Amino acid sequence: MVLCSLAIGASIVIVVFGAVALALFVLGLVSTLAGLFLVLAELRVSLEAIEFEHENVSRLRRGEGLLPPDH
Repeated sequence: MVLCSLAIGASIVIVVFGAVALALFVLGLVSTLAGLFLVLAELRVSLEAIEFEHENVSRLRRGEGLLPPDH
């Protein structure tokens, strides 16, 4: 996004940089969207671990023992 801003400023002097700024803007948005999907995937993996741990703690409180790790 910084490069996009610099290209917008340069487009005042050299018109071609307007197209460069547009391309950099689109690339920035696509990379932000890809990052968002990666964060959501990581969150899903983290939640699975938390659910497993919660189930183990609940089983221990009920006196049923621990679940095997490959549950």
